[in-house]
Amino acid sequence: MRISSILPVIPEKLFRVVYNDNDENILVKLQDQWTDTQWLRDFFLQFKKDLDAIPEPFTVNQAVNQTISDADDLFLALYESNGENLSKLFKPLHGKKEPDIRNNQAQKGRIQRRRTWLRIYAVHFDGKYIITGGAVKLTNDMRRPHLRHEIYKLELLRSKIKLDINSNNFGYLDL
Repeated sequence: MRISSILPVIPEKLFRVVYNDNDENILVKLQDQWTDTQWLRDFFLQFKKDLDAIPEPFTVNQAVNQTISDADDLFLALYESNGENLSKLFKPLHGKKEPDIRNNQAQKGRIQRRRTWLRIYAVHFDGKYIITGGAVKLTNDMRRPHLRHEIYKLELLRSKIKLDINSNNFGYLDL
């Protein structure tokens, strides 16, 4: 997997990574998956043990309905106010209560509800957020294969930015 470009979603504020010259819009893909009843049903059946371990009991059907509702709220929050609320939406990936947002910091975006499992992952850079992907996260850790893949994509972008900072080459960022 390689990063081929970074494209604007909300100019000067929110961007998305394009992998392997595939211009698929990761945000559209996530929204499609997270509102697709069959995709969600298959996901929750595959990770049924994780779903059952959540303190609030959820059936697969309840989880599907909750996820669709949360996806609508998350994407509304992402695009509302032309991106002015992004710093409220995104928090440090590892839940640290850091007063400052640092450049090249991995972050997660989620709605403010007691129990939501949808995450959009991004790297904060120069006052902008660069989306690398997203996932349904039912566990407290990032050990599931689909979550490890999201960590890999975050680290891929972070190392790309770091390498380009050292070489003074920012052309690929289109910022």
